[in-house]
Amino acid sequence: MKQYLFRRLLQSVAILFGVSIVIFLLIHLAPGDPFIQSMNPNVTPELREKMLRDIGYYDPIYIQYFKWMFSALKGNLGYSIQFAKPVTEVISDYLPNTILLGSTSLMLSLLIAIPAGVFSAIRRNSIADYGVTIFSFIGLSIPAFFFGLLLIKWFAFDWPILPTSGMVTIGSDYQGVNKTLDILRHLILPTVVLALLHTATFMRYTRSAMIEVLDQDFIRTARAKGVREQFVIWKHAFRNALLSIITIITLSIPGIFSGAVLTETIFVWPGIGRVNYDAIGRRDYPLVMGIMLMLAVVILLSNLLADILYAVADPRIRYDEEA
Repeated sequence: MKQYLFRRLLQSVAILFGVSIVIFLLIHLAPGDPFIQSMNPNVTPELREKMLRDIGYYDPIYIQYFKWMFSALKGNLGYSIQFAKPVTEVISDYLPNTILLGSTSLMLSLLIAIPAGVFSAIRRNSIADYGVTIFSFIGLSIPAFFFGLLLIKWFAFDWPILPTSGMVTIGSDYQGVNKTLDILRHLILPTVVLALLHTATFMRYTRSAMIEVLDQDFIRTARAKGVREQFVIWKHAFRNALLSIITIITLSIPGIFSGAVLTETIFVWPGIGRVNYDAIGRRDYPLVMGIMLMLAVVILLSNLLADILYAVADPRIRYDEEA
């Protein structure tokens, strides 16, 4: 396993280098310049040209890339034009909010989807199975912004019991437990919206993986030997179905770090997804590059995590034997 992890880390470094080049080229080949939308109209064209020269805008693109890459290796991702502060500070300010929202919705969806998917597979072609299937199709089909607006109408206007936007109550000065409870109240609606999307996907994958395993010969053999049904389902069937479930869960991890733009916009949640969207529109190249690089690292690490979890879930998997 150690040899495999070392090889994967070396591959990840090479992949990350290639991804950084592609992202850098795509961003810098876009029309416009970093000050095209954020510049004060009272600033003279001469001063604007001077600011562009100061940031190296007119340097050859390969020179710009190597300057940025060497700075990034030192932990300096540049200076955000939009926020007027280092990119690392912007990411550290908004990323925890996105992780809080994404991880909460992911945990909620797993608590619902996995038991429901297993139950649906056990009761295949029953009324309960059809009900779970219909729910999953609704979750996959309904747009996030429409469902979010419905929740706002129901729980903020028809029954005004939950806040509609932000992360904390404006003008409040809560501390300690009261502050935590205030954040949790603001977290409920966006979490439900994101959880619906994840739940539908996880439910379908869990059901399909369990149905495939339940039809295997070793399951029939275990039942023929008189093994308890609960033991057959969770110890034998679910353990073997975990590989497919691990795949879809680890594929969802980058979404936690990248943020859900629509959900964060609807509920005015101060997350990294909305910040990245605004940065693209404002040509804030350093911030976009920093966020994209962070996301690339998360994707590579999530793939590595999936391989490690495969070996944990299935002892038959031995990566060192491939060397």
